[in-house]
Amino acid sequence: MDDQFKGGITMWKSYKKLIILTILLTLAPILFGVIMWEPLPDKIATHFNMNNQPNGWTSKPIAVFGLPCLLVAVQVFTLIITAIDPKKKNIAPNSILVVLWLMPIMSWLVSFISYADALGYQVNINAIVITFIGILFVVLGNFSPKNQHNYSYGVRTRWALDDDENWYHTNRVAAICMVIGGILTTICGLLMFIINLSLPLIIIEIVIILVMALYPIYYSYRFYRKKQLNKQ
Repeated sequence: MDDQFKGGITMWKSYKKLIILTILLTLAPILFGVIMWEPLPDKIATHFNMNNQPNGWTSKPIAVFGLPCLLVAVQVFTLIITAIDPKKKNIAPNSILVVLWLMPIMSWLVSFISYADALGYQVNINAIVITFIGILFVVLGNFSPKNQHNYSYGVRTRWALDDDENWYHTNRVAAICMVIGGILTTICGLLMFIINLSLPLIIIEIVIILVMALYPIYYSYRFYRKKQLNKQ
């Protein structure tokens, strides 16, 4: 049997109980949807604009059953990608735990927002989502530097994948960006609970995400160029 395949089986066995638990928790909002089936409308909002107004709807069966099942599929796909990574031993266990727990949290969050709106409750959706994203960035920023060279987690530029030193420095810069960006994002989300400035704060959030995404790539290339010049 291929060593890579055996390693993937070993990883799945190591996290078997947690995988089952998190999948069940991801599917758990279905139970609430079934219990509240009659009060829920036939069409449930699943997308909202910057003013917290729904602008996208889906049928009740898809909202209740489809969304949690889709998140389970994403979770399983991510775990498969991790299991077949030739360098999965370099992935920190905490990163795998984040992936396992992310889907249940998202399932509960999305279901809460959709069901609350469907049942007529006023929810500041933008504030909740932006705050959640900010906290997620902070968590990922704290765990990502612990991942060594791999093909599944981290900033995987061509220059970082070709050079362990580039990988090390690039992903630490990315982690700093994520933590700072996450704190700023969380502040934006919390401000949305207090003041009615969703559009300006969302624009700020978009800028923060662009900087977080692009600067580590630029840094990785600059690190590569500097190293090349030093060799000459």
